[in-house]
Amino acid sequence: MATLCVVASIYDDDGHVFPALRAGARGYLLKDQPVSAIVVALRGIAAGEPPLSPAIARRMLAFFNRPVTPPVALTARETEVLRLIAKGITQAETARLLAISQHTVAGYVKDLYRKLNVSSRAEAAVLARDMGLI
Repeated sequence: MATLCVVASIYDDDGHVFPALRAGARGYLLKDQPVSAIVVALRGIAAGEPPLSPAIARRMLAFFNRPVTPPVALTARETEVLRLIAKGITQAETARLLAISQHTVAGYVKDLYRKLNVSSRAEAAVLARDMGLI
């Protein structure tokens, strides 16, 4: 029978939960639960059920549901260009919609890639979605 690593802790913050799960823990339970609840959770983990205390599951859902903030501040125009990129609008059409030249749009795209640390329109679009721009 394989050994399952399960963390039982008093800490329910991101700084403890995510590193433990990243390190290979198969579950994360909080010690403040009644012993009977911990026993049920451990049996569930052994049977393949979700391996998290309800409070930790809520914390993870909240973590993944909050909008991503860009690594750096974007100007209003950069945000507009990023939103259009995310919608699949071409640079030529973006230039027309914003009444600026294609060269100016290309400059904004270059700046966005650098600021956001991405190298493609697809990566920029995913980040824009995560930021709640589309």
